[in-house]
Amino acid sequence: MKIIQRFLFLVILGLTGCQAPTNTPQISNISIDVSTSTPVSFVFPTSNSNEFATIKGNLLVLDISLLPNPDDGIYLVPLDNNSPISTIPAFEDVNIFQATVNEVDGEFVFVNIPIGKYAVVILTRNGAQIPASQLNSTSMVIFDVKDSDLNNVIDLGNITFP
Repeated sequence: MKIIQRFLFLVILGLTGCQAPTNTPQISNISIDVSTSTPVSFVFPTSNSNEFATIKGNLLVLDISLLPNPDDGIYLVPLDNNSPISTIPAFEDVNIFQATVNEVDGEFVFVNIPIGKYAVVILTRNGAQIPASQLNSTSMVIFDVKDSDLNNVIDLGNITFP
């Protein structure tokens, strides 16, 4: 029994001798520069003539599986003034208006929009064309630009899709 006690004593003594000494680091002269930058406002274009209207709004993405195309995927599709609206026609990138979009907050603007009837359509990353709707509504964003709207801004407010 004494041999076991001496053996354990020597093992414990040996282990305590193997511990590395601890050094406390000394830190001095620390300097942290904190710069505050002012965010740059997103500058939207404006219509360049009193013969056109400017359309603006804010797109709220409620379903992240349907993200808009990163190349400003908000479009105005011209509609026939004389026909009842049953569907929004699919479009090609020809003869339609594409919005300038602030990708940070979803604010968008269309400029140089002539008199006519339009629908707002969102082009998703996978190529789907989805008509926009007013927030908290199932109503599609369809509106008329009238003579009295020329040289003015039409605010569509908050829109979403689908």
